[in-house]
Amino acid sequence: MFESDLASELVFALMILLFFALLSFVSIFLLKRVINKLTQSTESTLDDQLVNSLKRPIFFVIIGQGLFIAIDSIDSLLEYQNYIDNLWMTFNVAISLLILRRTFDSFISWYEAEYIFNPSFTGSSKLQIFINRSNLPIIKRIVNFVSWLAAFLILLTMMGISISPLLAGLGIGGFAFALAVQPILSNVIASSYMLSDSSVRVNDFIEIEGGPTGWVEDIGWRATRLRTFDNNLIMIPNSHLADATVTNFDAVDSPMDVKVETGVAYESNLQTVEEVCLDELTKIIEENDQAVTTRQPLFLFTEFGDSNINFLVKIRAVNRRDVGSLKHIVIKRLHQRLDDENIVINYPARRILIDKDEA
Repeated sequence: MFESDLASELVFALMILLFFALLSFVSIFLLKRVINKLTQSTESTLDDQLVNSLKRPIFFVIIGQGLFIAIDSIDSLLEYQNYIDNLWMTFNVAISLLILRRTFDSFISWYEAEYIFNPSFTGSSKLQIFINRSNLPIIKRIVNFVSWLAAFLILLTMMGISISPLLAGLGIGGFAFALAVQPILSNVIASSYMLSDSSVRVNDFIEIEGGPTGWVEDIGWRATRLRTFDNNLIMIPNSHLADATVTNFDAVDSPMDVKVETGVAYESNLQTVEEVCLDELTKIIEENDQAVTTRQPLFLFTEFGDSNINFLVKIRAVNRRDVGSLKHIVIKRLHQRLDDENIVINYPARRILIDKDEA
């Protein structure tokens, strides 16, 4: 008799589970076919991202509820009801956290695409002032930490565990913990400081005094990842980066000057040298997209050298990445043009002139 009742309960529980499984697939189907069509008809892409991000949590919610209802229908598991209830509460807290996180991530992804990384958007609003490129990573970290902490405390409360002693113990325990993890905390605080004041941002080209040079790929909790010219990835502790002298070439303006210094022989006509160089530099600017066309080339004689009268030329590259290739073009073109004009660039050597009359 007992085995017959248990078998019927298992069959009934299995039927419940199958029903909820079918319900979950029907819900996903409706989301894909019906809700997606409705959201695609709107101008905003936020509703599309929300629907796509909530498909999997909805599936888990329906399957999870069906599983616990099926388990609850089995009378032989009544002695484990307390453990089942705790597990069910844990599942609900976890799935609620997942839904909130996915909703927040969808909103942030939409906001980044629409306002922060959209070059065609030039408007402003209170929300845009509050959430911008500099403080967005901090907001993500705060939401991530608060959501996990809230879920943990809610779970403890639902399980009947008093959190008051835990909160009281955080005073002394937190002080001891802070001393133990002081190096980690210094890196975390340094990363938050850099993100908040936008001194160093992702994709910025930076140079650390006495250290490496490269592009910032990511600013993490502990370290900042820097990609060098040689395609090497360097991990720099945030505390070290915050204390170092850093030159950020993208902090104010992306364009950067290309400077070339050389010289011509003392016998050269300096006026002709200047005109020839400026003419060639103007052609380089017009022919290369890497050069800033609104910036006029600069030519300056700088000093009387040992073998040449030295001069400096400057044009402006669009960004730091183009400086090397544009400098390569300037050197080649100036060398060829000066050679075509029979203007001599002396080797670093000394020439001895002998007066024939005295000889």
